[in-house]
Amino acid sequence: EQSRAQRVLAWREVARRIAHEIKNPITPIKLNAERLQRRFHGRFQAEEQKVFDVCLETIITQVDSLRDLVNEFSKFARMPRLSTSLLHVNTIISEVVVLFRGGYPDIEIDVYACEPTPAIAIDKEQLSRAFLNIFNNAVAALQGIDDKRVQVSCRYLEKLKMVRITFADVG
Repeated sequence: EQSRAQRVLAWREVARRIAHEIKNPITPIKLNAERLQRRFHGRFQAEEQKVFDVCLETIITQVDSLRDLVNEFSKFARMPRLSTSLLHVNTIISEVVVLFRGGYPDIEIDVYACEPTPAIAIDKEQLSRAFLNIFNNAVAALQGIDDKRVQVSCRYLEKLKMVRITFADVG
């Protein structure tokens, strides 16, 4: 029991240090993104301004998400508590697809059969994080492959009262 307690304390210290090291670059990243947003808002043509705004908003949102995750991790290396609200899964898929299409223009991302789904109680941050991880894995699997494609489909299964989401890549 004493050995176990010592390991728990050691892991707490590791979690605290990792959280501290991750937090160090988070603040300047967010501050610089916000500064760019203020300084260059309205200075581009319509399409370029839209891309600029979406990219900076994505950076700020992801930094905030990372900060929340690190804060929870520093409370003892655990995942954040669920914070559910009624949302549409296909909206979250669309946000992640837009992010990856912009970041990986050489990868064809096809979204199939994502008809509107009913709003369901989900944790947007955790589901977005899961989709980002899946897409990151797909991008890694496509390294060195000429035909780079990722397919996403989602469907509401009314009889089961659930949404089925499928990701596929050729890697």
